[in-house]
Amino acid sequence: LGYNLLTGTIPNNIGNFASLQGLFLENNRLVGTIPKVLYRGSGIGANPLPLVQLFLQGNMLSGTLPSGLAQLPNLKELYVDGNKLTGTIAPAICNKGLNEVFVNDEAEHDLCDNVVCPANSISFEGVAPCTRCEEDGSDFRRYLGQRDKECRPKLSEVEILDLFFDHTHGEEWLDQRYFWEAGSPACQRPGIECSDSGKVTSIRLPSLGLRGPLMSELGFLSELHSLDLSDNFITGFVPSEFRFVDKLIDFDIKGNELQGGIPVLLCITEGINSNGVGPKGTNFDLLYSCDNIACARGTYSDFGHAIVPTEEDADGSQCVPCYDDEAQFYIGRDSCT
Repeated sequence: LGYNLLTGTIPNNIGNFASLQGLFLENNRLVGTIPKVLYRGSGIGANPLPLVQLFLQGNMLSGTLPSGLAQLPNLKELYVDGNKLTGTIAPAICNKGLNEVFVNDEAEHDLCDNVVCPANSISFEGVAPCTRCEEDGSDFRRYLGQRDKECRPKLSEVEILDLFFDHTHGEEWLDQRYFWEAGSPACQRPGIECSDSGKVTSIRLPSLGLRGPLMSELGFLSELHSLDLSDNFITGFVPSEFRFVDKLIDFDIKGNELQGGIPVLLCITEGINSNGVGPKGTNFDLLYSCDNIACARGTYSDFGHAIVPTEEDADGSQCVPCYDDEAQFYIGRDSCT
């Protein structure tokens, strides 16, 4: 099933395939975490799957690399590079001698590198040989298995905004009063607000004809608390990097052309659109919900996302089914025809 533009998460019912020896989901658009059923199986008393080959590279999976994968007794090949996995690699996985057939590197190196390069390193294919980078606080190298030819330096907020302007075709924005001169101070740009210390806290660019992908680099604006990109033509997927912005409260992406699902780790991040914030007794499924970030495909609300109840026994505002063409394709719809 590799190279098929598959979206969503890896389903838990994959654990029902008790004879599964090869799972090839590489180079799709899958989000979420690596499910435990791969090494636990499904049901009480289930055994680990007899997987020999597990190819998950080139997706948008997040979370950590589960140490439980070492429990797969027959596993010979495991590829997870090119995702958004953080943390370290469990020694039990490294010591299984994985990927020896395909990793062609005669130099001595950590056995873990055969599985995936560690954080703060790069490799052309995300596995050995891995090049360690200097510690410079770069947010872009926090992931395992980074594919790159060189250790790129940390970007400043000005550089991130310049990239965003270019990626969203800023020269074609509908209101030229919002034109951003490359390299100009971040806090002097229309649509940008900053803290007293000069950090970007708010980006408000609704209905300006922005088009292009929602850049993951925006998730490295550490003081950002409000992002309004509503009613534009932004495409692609919601990056999981927004979970790193501790102060993000208002996140408005309604009325765009975003696809796929909301990254699971973003759905359990407290504070975004009041996600996880509600009165005592609030239904947990309403309190922490991907719908609080953006309505899923095939649903809509007036706000483009659900509203967490503010009082006990209240329902708030939920995403409801919609069957028009745009709602079937895109997330974050705020109307239904």
